[in-house]
Amino acid sequence: ANMLYLESPPGVGFSLDTNPPIMWDDNNTAHFNYAFLKGWFAKFPQFRQNDFFIAGESYGGHYVPQLANRILEGDDAG
Repeated sequence: ANMLYLESPPGVGFSLDTNPPIMWDDNNTAHFNYAFLKGWFAKFPQFRQNDFFIAGESYGGHYVPQLANRILEGDDAG
């Protein structure tokens, strides 16, 4: 089994936000997390064949469904 941890949005927990100030909201977070996952799977294509699950805690109850919806919409979501 493999597990990937992603802190969201940048600047929480142990992560650093090196971008210019962004007003983080649920939509921005879903957009950036989706972009991260696309880039990660592009860099590590060997993991594409594995089952994929999303889980979260605390405010992840908001982020997880929105990220799942963003993944289902694909690149058409803008």
